[in-house]
Amino acid sequence: MDMGKHSPSAIASGAGFAADIWIRIDKAVKKLGGTDLDIHRIGLDDFIERIAGLLMEGANRLLDFVGTVVVPAVERFVAADHFVVDTSGKRPVRIAFLGDNFKRHFLGKIEVGVAVANLRIHRLKVLSRDIPIITELGGEARAETALAHLFHLLSLQPNGGSGTLLTNGYANIFYVRDERKNLWAVYAFWSAADGGWNVFVFSIEHPNEWSVGNQVLSS
Repeated sequence: MDMGKHSPSAIASGAGFAADIWIRIDKAVKKLGGTDLDIHRIGLDDFIERIAGLLMEGANRLLDFVGTVVVPAVERFVAADHFVVDTSGKRPVRIAFLGDNFKRHFLGKIEVGVAVANLRIHRLKVLSRDIPIITELGGEARAETALAHLFHLLSLQPNGGSGTLLTNGYANIFYVRDERKNLWAVYAFWSAADGGWNVFVFSIEHPNEWSVGNQVLSS
């Protein structure tokens, strides 16, 4: 008899494992006040797909959800008027450094009619490039935020104090479109050595991976 790849002992072991799962499910449902009817109401295929989905959701997730933060509507936001290098404390935010890519792609940007938003906050739990992060966030439309909202959050922690943004040297990542509607990863981190915020920009196609612990804010 050709048993293929499965020996009788393996088949018996698998059957025993499956039976044990159903016994545990039966006990759990009845502990919650359910009946046999509740157990059999869901088809086997549907049940297996649900369990598999839950397992893979946890196994494959790049990001841990932290919470949300509401950011206000902004009628008009001129980037060059707000993102100014100055650590004297005389301006709304201590900014120590602006990267060349940020100056090239964003200092000329003007945002008009920015709507109020409830931004999601996630932390990276594994190393990852931008494209997989954007995909997990729900695509570019869900990942995208406004430059005005980034600056608003900076203004709530102008001196690197506690708040929504990380100030431990890790990056706070925002996906923002430039004047040409190209999406970039704009990130800010607090530098105690520099006495201010550093703001940089990476292409979302950049091959480098973000480190575990960095924070992503999205719409």
